[in-house]
Amino acid sequence: MALSAISLGARAKLHELLARSFLSSSASRKMFSSSTSNGNLVAVCQVTSTSDKAANFETCSALIHKAQERGAKVVFLPEAVDFIAEKKAQAYELAEPLDGTIVTKYKELAKKLGVWLSLGSVHVKDPSEPSSRIYNTHVIINSTGDTVGTYSKVHLFDVDVGTVRSRESDYTIAGSMIPTPVATPAGKVGLGIC
Repeated sequence: MALSAISLGARAKLHELLARSFLSSSASRKMFSSSTSNGNLVAVCQVTSTSDKAANFETCSALIHKAQERGAKVVFLPEAVDFIAEKKAQAYELAEPLDGTIVTKYKELAKKLGVWLSLGSVHVKDPSEPSSRIYNTHVIINSTGDTVGTYSKVHLFDVDVGTVRSRESDYTIAGSMIPTPVATPAGKVGLGIC
């Protein structure tokens, strides 16, 4: 259906939503916000993570601050919000335990700003795991800075197609459970990772 086929009222509402929700035209960071049926505003942020964890956090922190200033109650960040490694070995070096520095910074920020955060995924190192593999873990943090939900990716992408081989299990440990959805100000949120 063409845009001209929708009502003027719906078009005006859509235009208003788009005009006030787009915060940055930067290719490396964007945010879109929308109200849920219960009236609570959510923000969905997009970032291009690099191997620089401090820079990635600063970018996300700025977006979270903007979202909070605009009234967002829940802020969703993408997968690999902590970093994207250049090599598999670097991913293991940069990964931290779930109670490490990066997640702790997000917990402190959530508490300071009074917002919920959905960290699409962070790379989690388990000190008791003897291999050089890590968990890919989605983390939900409430507005008081507590972790209220985690999900480590269960179904890893392993495929062999002719001469092409991709084995996520070579560097990622599969999680063992699928948690129930977490109740947030925006409604229940199911945890998952692509």
